[in-house]
Amino acid sequence: MTKKIESLFTIDKDTNDNYAIVYVHGFLSSAEFRGISEKVLDFIKTHKVTKVILEIHALGIPYAADRTWYMEDFLPRVINAGLQYVGIIVPRNRLAGLVVEDIINSITPGKLQVYTYTNISEARAWIESLQ
Repeated sequence: MTKKIESLFTIDKDTNDNYAIVYVHGFLSSAEFRGISEKVLDFIKTHKVTKVILEIHALGIPYAADRTWYMEDFLPRVINAGLQYVGIIVPRNRLAGLVVEDIINSITPGKLQVYTYTNISEARAWIESLQ
């Protein structure tokens, strides 16, 4: 298992199943949100990851500008980097959960498969079932 540990997030990569788990450790400023996203993109490129679990249950509500940046700038780049499947552990904050739903609904069908889960075990079972 490959690990990248930062104070605001951790990335674990399963070496057998070619997936990574990104753990976000709390609320993020705009700069932190974008910075973590860019580091995750670099990790995906470096390790040729095609499947990711986002453990973001503690995430706060992203700023509107960050949501737009994520949908219009970041998502196309991460898809072009080879990401195909994402399992998301939904935020406890209901408004943050609605933002996540909005982002998921913005994805062009067929570009990226995204499913939401309430716990890491469910997401891991789904992602490990993929070939």
